Amino acid sequence: MKKKLLQGSLKKLLVFFGFVFLLLMGEGSSFAEEVRGVTNDTIKIGIIIDQTGPAAFVGIPYTEAVRNYFRYVNEQGGISGRKVSVLVEDDRYTIPGSIAAFKKLMYKDSALALMFLGGTGQAMALFSQVEKEKVPVMVGSLAEKMVNPFRRYIFNPGASYEDQIKVIFDYVMTDLRAKNPRIAVVYPDLEFGKTNMVAARATSHSYGIKLAGEIVVGLAALDTTSQVLQMKKTGADYVILVEDVGSAISILRDSRKFGFTPQFIGFYYACDEAVLRGARKAAEGYVAAHTLSSWYDDTPGMAKLREITLKYKPGSEKPYRNKFYTQGWQNGMILAEGMKRAGKDLNNDTFVTALETLKNFDTGGLSAPVTYTSTNHKAGNESKFYKGDLDKEVLIPFTGWRRPLK
Repeated sequence: MKKKLLQGSLKKLLVFFGFVFLLLMGEGSSFAEEVRGVTNDTIKIGIIIDQTGPAAFVGIPYTEAVRNYFRYVNEQGGISGRKVSVLVEDDRYTIPGSIAAFKKLMYKDSALALMFLGGTGQAMALFSQVEKEKVPVMVGSLAEKMVNPFRRYIFNPGASYEDQIKVIFDYVMTDLRAKNPRIAVVYPDLEFGKTNMVAARATSHSYGIKLAGEIVVGLAALDTTSQVLQMKKTGADYVILVEDVGSAISILRDSRKFGFTPQFIGFYYACDEAVLRGARKAAEGYVAAHTLSSWYDDTPGMAKLREITLKYKPGSEKPYRNKFYTQGWQNGMILAEGMKRAGKDLNNDTFVTALETLKNFDTGGLSAPVTYTSTNHKAGNESKFYKGDLDKEVLIPFTGWRRPLK
C-alpha cells in the first residue's frame, strides 16, 4: 500500500515538474518573440528624417536609397531568413517632429534600430530617450558630439563635420600653400552651423590665423546680397560654404553679380551637383569636400549601387542622384552587415556588439573603410575633394581619402 502511495506521489511530482518546465520554456519562447523590432521573419528599421521641410533635399534621396538597398537585401533572402521592413517618419527638420517620430517608431511600431534621427539639434534632444530605450542609431548628423563622449547605442557613418573643416583648412594651407590667407566662413544660425563655426575657429587658431569673417546665412536663402557685401568688405580670398544647396547657389550668384571672386569651397551639404546646375557660370572654379563618393564615380560599390537602382527605376539615371543617396545606401550597408554578424540571436545589444566587430569594412569605395570598436563608434575621419565640371555638371574627385593633418 505504501509502495503504491509512493509511486503515485512520484508520478504527481514528475507531472508537476514537467508542467513547470513547459511553462518556463513557453516563457522563454515568448521572450524571444518579444525582442523589439525582431520576429521570426521580420526586422523593423525606422528612419527619422525630413521629407517635406527645409532639409527634404537630404531626406528624400536618403530614404529612397535605404528602401532600395533593403529591397535588394530582401530579394537576396533577407538577413538570417528575416526580411527588413523600413519605416519612415517625417520630422520636417524640427525637434518636436523628431520627438513625435521617435515615440511612434519606438512605442507603436517597435523598431529594432533607427537611422538619421533628424539634424544635430534633433539628435541631441533625443539622446536621453535613445539611452533609456537602448535603441541602436545610425545618426545623420556628423557632429563630433554625436559620438564624443562615447555613447553605446550611437554610431556615425564617417568623418565628423569637425574633421571635414580641418581637411578644408589643410587644403588651403598645404595644397594651395596660402600665405596669410583671409578665410571667411558662411553658416546657418542652427546647431549644425554653430558646431562647424567652433571647429573653424579652433582650426584657424591651430594654423596661427584669424578668420576674416563669420557670416550668417539661413538655409534655402533666396537673397544673400547683404551677406555677400559683408563678405566683400572682409577682403576674404577663401570662403567656406557651410550651407545647403539653395543658399550656396544664392551666395555664388550674388557674389558674381557684385564682382566678389574668392575661392569658394563647399562643405558637405554644398558638395552637390545641384549647386553647379543652379549657379552655372557663378560656380566656375568651385571645389568642395565630402565623406562620400558621387553617383557616377568609378568604384565597384558605386557600380553596384547604380545597377540595382536602375533595375528598380529604369531610365532614371539623370539628373544624377546626389551624395545623400550614397549616404542612405552606405548607412544601409553598415547596418545590414551588423545584423548579419549578429545572426539569429539579433536584438539591440547583440546588434551593437556585432557592429563593434567591423574593422576596415569595405563599402566598395562609397566611402573610406569603416571601423568601430567597443570604445569608438565613429566610422573614420576621411574626406576627399571634388572640383566642378560646369559643362558636364558633375563634381570630379581630385584627391583620394584624406585625414586631418592636425
